[in-house]
Amino acid sequence: MAQDKGCETKGELDPNLAHLLVLGRVAANLSHEISNPLLVQVGYITKLKKLLASQSQDYEAMTQSLLKIEAMTDRIRSMVKALARMGREQIDLEWERVRLQSLLADSFTLLESKFKKAQIAISLSVEPADLTINCPPVQLSQVVVNLLANAYDAIEKQEDPWVQVRGYQNGDGSVIDIDDSGEPIPREIAERMFERGFTTKCRSQGMGLGLHLSLELLKLFSGRLTHHSLEAGNRFRIEIPHRHES
Repeated sequence: MAQDKGCETKGELDPNLAHLLVLGRVAANLSHEISNPLLVQVGYITKLKKLLASQSQDYEAMTQSLLKIEAMTDRIRSMVKALARMGREQIDLEWERVRLQSLLADSFTLLESKFKKAQIAISLSVEPADLTINCPPVQLSQVVVNLLANAYDAIEKQEDPWVQVRGYQNGDGSVIDIDDSGEPIPREIAERMFERGFTTKCRSQGMGLGLHLSLELLKLFSGRLTHHSLEAGNRFRIEIPHRHES
């Protein structure tokens, strides 16, 4: 979250508008994400054409080219899948048992190009690695993307910026900590930043993505969102209670 002087937007931040803002931002980034593997595919397809035209019997080179094309296709498929999941109606809660590692990785995929361009180091870990949670994955993914986007805004111009995402079990629930290297958020802003209509971005900078929206999404399935100041940075903590299937 950007640590400028806070300001209030005029009127309430409509959840549907905020949802569209998130999707628009993600879609713009995704065009760059998809163009890179497409260029790689074109390169290997060109190589295959030359091998076939020369009637080459270098089957190993052909196989490697096909494997690279397949890998790039899988990457594009994963990005489109993640965007499709984000684009679902956020009102309907569809509970699923999902691997937390996969959900976090899919969420980061939607913003990966921005982080790479800004040379932001990011680490993602889940303990245990096969941790599964029962949750509405659409809403949870939206919150994770929202928080990652806010972290990007806060640190993109820093030297040696970093973001750490960690998922783990805690009592009768699971926790996702999203830490960033941004300057600690001032208390006067931290006390109000979850309020409806409050943003640290004034009109000239856009409406912001809405911590209030993230909080309300989590409340739909009894989740919590809190902020914690670190010695060097900020932590936004998502707490997800375990839901036992009947």
